[in-house]
Amino acid sequence: MKPLDEELKSALKRREPPPGFRERVAARLADPARTRLHGAHGLAAAFRPTWIRWAAVMAAACLVLMGAWVIRRREQQRKAEAIQRQVMYALRLAAGKFNGAMQAGIVRLGAPTSSRRKANQR
Repeated sequence: MKPLDEELKSALKRREPPPGFRERVAARLADPARTRLHGAHGLAAAFRPTWIRWAAVMAAACLVLMGAWVIRRREQQRKAEAIQRQVMYALRLAAGKFNGAMQAGIVRLGAPTSSRRKANQR
């Protein structure tokens, strides 16, 4: 076996507790002054009140909702930009067709509609 394995085996080997161990533990548990949290556990004790837990949960929920809102707004903005590009393309296409019709003499600007009809009837 490797030396590390032997060390682990000896460190984890079951041993009998020293005499009076059970009584000392029971006495410590019975003493309320000793069961209070001290030192490094004081920070953990600060988070024990229920309102702090609820405040943390609410803060996390707000962050999640704000993130979802930002994602939704960005998606709406992308859709609006795509629609704007499509509308601009359609307007350019229509303007090109209209200019081609004007150059071909199919459409004239400036003449009233009724005078065109009269001219066409003659």
